Amino acid sequence: MPHAEQIPSLIGDIYDAALDPSRWTSVLQKTRDVVGGSAAAVFSKDARSKSLNVYYHCGGMDHRYQQL
Repeated sequence: MPHAEQIPSLIGDIYDAALDPSRWTSVLQKTRDVVGGSAAAVFSKDARSKSLNVYYHCGGMDHRYQQL
């Protein structure tokens, strides 16, 4: 794992964002960077209706990918 030393701090940041939603954007950016991704999001998906609600995101999220 390329940034394993950052994981404990990231976990603390996630807990903080759960209590203070204004922190989600920066936490998602950090998460994306730690795992080496191009985007990150907090979302929910309704399995029955297949609808998707994106609550917070960072990076480029292609709309076609969201629809999948």
